[in-house]
Amino acid sequence: MKKTIRLLAVLVALASLLSISVLLVSCSGKGKTVLEYDGHKVSEGMYSYWMHNLKDYYISYYADVEDTAEYWNSENELGVTNKEYIESQIRTRINYYLVGAALFDSLGLKLDKSAKETVETVIKDQIAHYGSRSKYIKVLKESYGMTIGEMKEALTFEEKYFAVYSHLYDDINGIETASEKELDEYYENYYARVKYVMFLKNIKYLYNDDGTRKTDSAGYFLTEELSGEEKEQVAAEANEVYKKALDGESMNDLMKEYMTKYGFVLENTPNGFFVTADDYSSHSPTVTVAALEMEIDEVRLCESEDCYFIVKKLDLPKKGYVSTTDSAQFKNFITYVNSKKFAEKFTPLIEKIKEDKDIIAKYAFEKL
Repeated sequence: MKKTIRLLAVLVALASLLSISVLLVSCSGKGKTVLEYDGHKVSEGMYSYWMHNLKDYYISYYADVEDTAEYWNSENELGVTNKEYIESQIRTRINYYLVGAALFDSLGLKLDKSAKETVETVIKDQIAHYGSRSKYIKVLKESYGMTIGEMKEALTFEEKYFAVYSHLYDDINGIETASEKELDEYYENYYARVKYVMFLKNIKYLYNDDGTRKTDSAGYFLTEELSGEEKEQVAAEANEVYKKALDGESMNDLMKEYMTKYGFVLENTPNGFFVTADDYSSHSPTVTVAALEMEIDEVRLCESEDCYFIVKKLDLPKKGYVSTTDSAQFKNFITYVNSKKFAEKFTPLIEKIKEDKDIIAKYAFEKL
C-alpha cells in the first residue's frame, strides 16, 4: 500500500540541510565529479542515478504524489512547490550518502558481511533481470550515464551511510543515542496531546444488519458518496458538537458518541492522542497543525478536504512517552529524537560540500 506524504509547516527538519557551499570540482578518473566532501566524491553517473531513482521512489511509494506538471508546480503547506520540496529532499539524501561515507571512514568503521552481500546481490539481480552483464551495462549507460563500478560505489555509499547512522544513533546501541534529558526536552517541545471528534464530509460507511461495517472481497470497508443534503447534515452536526465542546461537555462522551461509528477503538486511547509533526500517518495534518498551535484547553473546529475535526488541546503529562497505556503512540519516539540529533550533526558538515553547479543544472527536477 502506498503511503501518503504529509507536508506540515512544522516539519522543517530537513529544509535547513540544503545550504551547500558552491564550488566547482575538477573531473575524476571515473568522469566528472558533481559533489565532493573530505576527499570523497560523487560522480555524475552516481548523481544521475540517485536523482532519477529517488524521484521514482517518491512517485511510486507515496499515494498523493502525481507525476504531472500541475502537481509539481502546486504549492504545499510549507509554502513551496511540491517540485521544490521533493527535489530538496532528494538532494539532502544524496548529501547524506556523501557525508556518511566520509564519516564511515573517519570513524574507522567496516562494512559487515550482510552489507557487502546486499551490494553484490543488487547488482547480480539486476544483471539477471536484464539477461546479461552486457545488457545491464548498456542500460546503466543509457539511463544514468554510469558504469557498473559507479553503481557499486553508489550502493556502497548508501550502506556506509546506514552503518554510520546505526553506529551513532541506533535506539539501543548507538554511541550518541538520545539521553533521558534529550528525550524529555523533545517530548515537551515537539508533542501535543488532544482529544478530537471527527466527521467524514463526503462519504459514509455501509453497514450490515448486525451493525458491522460492510467490506469488499479484499477486506476494505465499503462506502458511498453523501448526497448534498447529507453533507449539510454532517456540517450541522459538526457545528453542534463544536458548541457542546465549547460549553464544556466531556470530550470523552462526545468521542464515544460520535467517533465509534468511524471505527475508532477509544479504549486504547483513554488519555487522548499524542501528536507530533514527525508522525504524518497517525492523524490528519489538519489535527497536527492545530494541536501544535493551540493553547491548553482551547477548542477548535478544523476542516480538511475530507473531514471536520472538533479538537481540544490538553496538557502533556510528565514523561508521557514512558506510559504503558500510551506506549503504542510512542513506538518511534526515540527514533524521532535521534533523527533530530542526526540532522544537527550533519548540517554543518553538509555546508562544506563542494559542488559543480553546471552539472547539477543538467539534472534539475523538471528535466528528469
